[in-house]
Amino acid sequence: MERVTTQPPRVVGRDREIAAVDEFLTATRDGFAAVILEGDAGIGKTAVWLEGVNAARDLGYRVLSARPAQSEATFSFAALGDLAEEALGEVRSDLSEPQQEALDVALLRAPARRRAPEQRAVAVAFLNLLRTLARAGPVVLAVDDVQWLDGGSASVLEFALRRLDREPVGLLATLRSSRGTGADLTNALEPDRVRRVALAPLSSGALHHVLMSHLGISMPRPMLLQLQEISAGNPFFALEMARAFPQGELPAQPGHVLPVPESLSALVRDRLADLSSGDREILLHVAAMARPDRVSVRRGTPARPNADIALRRAADAGVIVFDGDRLRFTHPLLASVLYTEASPSVRRRIHRRLAGTVTDPEEKARHHALASDAPSTKVAEVLDDAARLARARGAPGRAAELAELARDRTPSNQPSRRHQRMIEAADYHAAAGNTDRARSLLEQLRTVLPPGPERAGLLRRLGNLEMDRGDLTQARTLLEEALAQFGDETALGADIHISLCWATSFMWDLSRATAHAHSAIALAEQAGDPSRLAEAMSALGRMDYLAGRATSDDIAARALELEGQSDDISIDLRPSAELGYQWMWAGQLDRARSVLQDLHRLAVEGGVESSLPNTFFYLSILEWLAGNWEEARQHAQDSYLAAQLTGLGEIGALYQRALVDAHLGRVDEARTAAQRSLEMAETAGDVRIIQDLGVLGFVDLSLGKPAEAQSHLGRAAAMMRERDVWTPAVLRIVPDHVEALVFMGRTAEAEPFVERLEGRVKALDERWAVPAGARCRGLLALGWGDPSAGLPALERAVAGHEELGQPFELARSLMAQGSALRRALHKRPARDSLERATGIFERLGARTWAGLARSELARIGGRAPAAPAALSATEERVASLAAEGLTNREIADRSFMSVKTVEANLSRIYRKLGIRSRTELARRMPAG
Repeated sequence: MERVTTQPPRVVGRDREIAAVDEFLTATRDGFAAVILEGDAGIGKTAVWLEGVNAARDLGYRVLSARPAQSEATFSFAALGDLAEEALGEVRSDLSEPQQEALDVALLRAPARRRAPEQRAVAVAFLNLLRTLARAGPVVLAVDDVQWLDGGSASVLEFALRRLDREPVGLLATLRSSRGTGADLTNALEPDRVRRVALAPLSSGALHHVLMSHLGISMPRPMLLQLQEISAGNPFFALEMARAFPQGELPAQPGHVLPVPESLSALVRDRLADLSSGDREILLHVAAMARPDRVSVRRGTPARPNADIALRRAADAGVIVFDGDRLRFTHPLLASVLYTEASPSVRRRIHRRLAGTVTDPEEKARHHALASDAPSTKVAEVLDDAARLARARGAPGRAAELAELARDRTPSNQPSRRHQRMIEAADYHAAAGNTDRARSLLEQLRTVLPPGPERAGLLRRLGNLEMDRGDLTQARTLLEEALAQFGDETALGADIHISLCWATSFMWDLSRATAHAHSAIALAEQAGDPSRLAEAMSALGRMDYLAGRATSDDIAARALELEGQSDDISIDLRPSAELGYQWMWAGQLDRARSVLQDLHRLAVEGGVESSLPNTFFYLSILEWLAGNWEEARQHAQDSYLAAQLTGLGEIGALYQRALVDAHLGRVDEARTAAQRSLEMAETAGDVRIIQDLGVLGFVDLSLGKPAEAQSHLGRAAAMMRERDVWTPAVLRIVPDHVEALVFMGRTAEAEPFVERLEGRVKALDERWAVPAGARCRGLLALGWGDPSAGLPALERAVAGHEELGQPFELARSLMAQGSALRRALHKRPARDSLERATGIFERLGARTWAGLARSELARIGGRAPAAPAALSATEERVASLAAEGLTNREIADRSFMSVKTVEANLSRIYRKLGIRSRTELARRMPAG
């Protein structure tokens, strides 16, 4: 892989594709854009890509380029180094110290000073590097053959691309159609954010120019047409076929059948056959290396002093090209065929030589491993060191591969060391999100380890993997087996009890979960481990909260004190995190936001990938409650993507996506996500089934279909009663359930749920439940046919939701109030409430609920009283509040709009009414 430094030959036959690249370059000035040049190997993607790279430079754009090769796909952050190394030196001072360190370690510029940076930390640093560069002008990320990106670089690029929006940054990439399982950066982008350009076959005229420019051959037209047909317009294939003619000569007669090889591999073999066996052996060193250069080839072939001459002959034959001292095959298939067709003994000899010459520790270890199939303690230890280095660089996937090679090279008389390397490999795989492979390794080891602490640790790992996957029954079985075997390892015992606490809580066995939390506390105390003790106390706090109990102040205070003394507490299990979650559910949003944002920042800056599904999940809930729905949707999407990457938390992430989409009126998306989450929760026996049913019921309720809503909400309610589940998240289903029952005429069935909701207020500080319960009381009055009796409760609901700063709930209470006022024949107040509800729904983007509010408005009948000088509903609302003496900020907060919007409305109001002051406005606005 190397940076682009050469000018390409003139591109012919690609006007359409080059025009697409030109449009992409223009679009990049206004914000993120992407174009992917896609096609078969040899179709000409690179030629168009090079044209775009040079055009970008001619326009003054900053180009960061990389051309990964298949041989480098297993090396950590190889492509990232080519993209970022030069630019990092320019913008380093603009990055925070943790971000500088993350990139330095990942790019081998410096050793890790502390704990190895996670891939996430490297990704955040690279994203900020791009944003810094973009402040000076457009930036183009140019990647040729993205399917050969190493896993670390691909993940970092995907992370950055998902978060670029208005920045003038563009992606120009090529992608092989037959890429197999290689990387495809377009997976990181919404379809409308990327243009895919499939390269069409070259015309016969274009092929003629290709043959002339590269081989100096001019074919008769019939032969050219035949070549175009057989090659399917692929210039690489066409050139290879033309080169297959002896001495480059054409057949004697135009009608002669072209000598097409049986396959591309045969073409490659024919091409390589022109080289001597000595030259082929020199090239085999090039094929076996990740980043070949002439110096390394010379070192690896000391017995052949004419290596440079052999390389030059290979370049003249069109097999390799030079870029300074760097070497590259003209097509990856040439290297692949050369390597795979060499005998095993020859390949081992080549790797043995290279192991003694290359300097990169990972590559050196790989060559050591491939130099012999025989077990070797020394080789296994070298691979161990390389695995730890890869992990320290934030590349757990590469570390896992090296650890498995270490296991394979471990002598049979060292079974315990072999077992330990399998466990290390499994841990690396799990950290990289490859939970299937981690599980496979642990299951293999499970069959040979005898009962005892080592097996208990393995079973705990397996149990956690099963819990992450969603199989709670199997997770609990494994963890309970582990519990019987941890022996005197009290710290391990505490870990097992903590895992069991969470597994049983998801199955809503709260009494047992609480007992496990207490046992974990006792064992952590015995082990003298403050981190585990803090995590165990945090788990106990969650169990108490879910069960409706107040956690002891002494325990809470001690947990927070331990957190301040410990550096390695899991972010998800910090006592402060639990406090933040409880504040959020109680409706103390500003207080909770500060904590949750701090937790997320710690996860991002520390590169703690496993915590991201959870931190994004809770940030999404918080912003959903606050009415910041687009932000909530982005957090939900990030939670889902993080869940897919890590294999953690997919049920919750799907549920949250469904919840936000349901409120935004994205009905189909919400149903799809909720149904998938429901299926996974049902398979797992996870209590979050109730929440998924709640989303499905909410969707139907928002469409004005209470009977259909009740089919889901009724099932959820039955489960709530059966399992005695009344957590804050689940309890929020109650208002929807009550509304559906009331509008179906089943008011008596709704009343016990209202009482349960009100009871929650008495048990804990659930501020949100006060106005929610008041709205439910108002709805019950509507159901009993006495709307006037419900008006005081609905007024309390409106005031309570307004105070909490939860606009959606405020709008729902206003809509219920408007409906009650209409039925009580108070038309003007009814219209005021419903118009205000409609305005809030519209500002939130709650399309379906805005439609319900408008339908309720239409039931008032008669003509709406004209607002002064034809003020709009929003203008009338602003004018009324201003006339009451509220400041612009107070009006903005009350109406859920910005101060600038309030000012714009007041300007229009003054103009329409022909006034100049608030004093005049107060006189012009009608009383009442």
